[in-house]
Amino acid sequence: MDEKNKKPVRIATYSMALLLTLIIIIVITFVKTAPTAESVRAEKLTKKDQLRLETFLSAYDVKPRVQRKLIRKINSGKTMDSLQDVAKPVKITMDNTAKKQQQVETFADGSIAVTTVTLNDTVTKQNTTSYKNTKVAWNTGIARAEFFADFTINGDGSDDITNVDHYTIESMIGTYQSDTLQLKKKRESLDGKAEATLNFKIVSTRSESKHWVKLVVGEDSFLSTHN
Repeated sequence: MDEKNKKPVRIATYSMALLLTLIIIIVITFVKTAPTAESVRAEKLTKKDQLRLETFLSAYDVKPRVQRKLIRKINSGKTMDSLQDVAKPVKITMDNTAKKQQQVETFADGSIAVTTVTLNDTVTKQNTTSYKNTKVAWNTGIARAEFFADFTINGDGSDDITNVDHYTIESMIGTYQSDTLQLKKKRESLDGKAEATLNFKIVSTRSESKHWVKLVVGEDSFLSTHN
């Protein structure tokens, strides 16, 4: 075979090798980025998760009829209002005791979000009260997040948060990402109150929502907020 006839064969061989290389790169990229069973939960509730959700909702007097409606909504691929970062509650109730500060928000579809600050170890000396291992939590029944904090009420306009740690995030649907726990402002000042924030996203095939849970300390008081 002369040199002129060999040329197309070389070009064809090179093109085939290039094509195979591209296919291998695409396959490797897909394997690395594709969701796994460990990283993404099922898009429908298991019987166990459904029972957990019903137990949670019943504890806050959500009627069985509303519970069934919410479960149908979730299993049909939709997101509860309490997990949508743009949704606003239609009702807010507070229930505070010596050991717990609790806020329950009710949304238009009947779903709820419960935010609590649970006081564990408390020491008072003169005008200063120190709170250790305080649990700051947010729960919708489908997803929940919590962290622990130490803070002090000083009684002189300089309340502070001394430590934050041990955070937990869980979701029955999808998974969570971009999670960070930050002590954003340690001490109360003229610029504002002390603040610690747990940031995260809940991601599933149906939606993606950004959330944060905050502990705010200042003016001789404390509270927890979320979005």
